[in-house]
Amino acid sequence: MATKPLNLSINTETRRRLDELAADRGVSMSQVVEDLIDEAWGSQEHYFLKQTAFQSFLGMALSIAVARKTLGPEVMADVRQQAADAAHKLFGAPPEKRYADHTPQQNDPRIEALFRAFEGD
Repeated sequence: MATKPLNLSINTETRRRLDELAADRGVSMSQVVEDLIDEAWGSQEHYFLKQTAFQSFLGMALSIAVARKTLGPEVMADVRQQAADAAHKLFGAPPEKRYADHTPQQNDPRIEALFRAFEGD
């Protein structure tokens, strides 16, 4: 990747920490700065991914709750199957679970409500 010179003025303590980080990591100061910028950028991207997942989950949970109350258990089961079939057709089989040890927090009312909505209680 092409590089471009960059001149910065930083305080003495920050420079000392930069030198220390570079020595600890066994890389140049330039690499430390690039890594820190990449990490900050990744954190920003992670925020947007997490926000998107949160909003999607919220919309899905509300939609399921309304559908469940409106349609009743028999129709809801049929709609759920249609949705699963459509997802399979559009995206293929779901990926294998890679994190078998991950479980939601116990007694999380949001997760319990979602499970109840899918079960049709």
